[in-house]
Amino acid sequence: MHGDFSVPPVRATDNPAEAGIVDLAVVCVKTPATEEAARVMRPMIGPETTVLSLQSGVDLDPDVIAQTLGLLDGAAAAMKPSMQRDVEAGRPSELESMIGLITRQGRERGVPTPVADLVYAALLPAELKARRAAV
Repeated sequence: MHGDFSVPPVRATDNPAEAGIVDLAVVCVKTPATEEAARVMRPMIGPETTVLSLQSGVDLDPDVIAQTLGLLDGAAAAMKPSMQRDVEAGRPSELESMIGLITRQGRERGVPTPVADLVYAALLPAELKARRAAV
């Protein structure tokens, strides 16, 4: 590179639905977050979209996103993740190992995680209450 190239203007958004169908979607999440990433990016995926999954050095099936999207598409609309069922029932959940991990890793690496931080802060009081009740 000799400075003789240019990058056309791009539009960034934190709302995948605003982006519309894209040519390339790059997924950079920890493996436990694959399902959520696939669900969130669904509005961006079209028949010609290439999905590149980079997941923290873990060797995965190259079709992991397509498989996950297929599972999500075939799942019952009322299906809920176990963490959601635990929170709704007032039981201790995987908050620390899932959302807490994201917020801690982000802080350690200097990467902002505003959505995970918000979710963690919103769920933490109920999580602490559930843990106290479980003792």
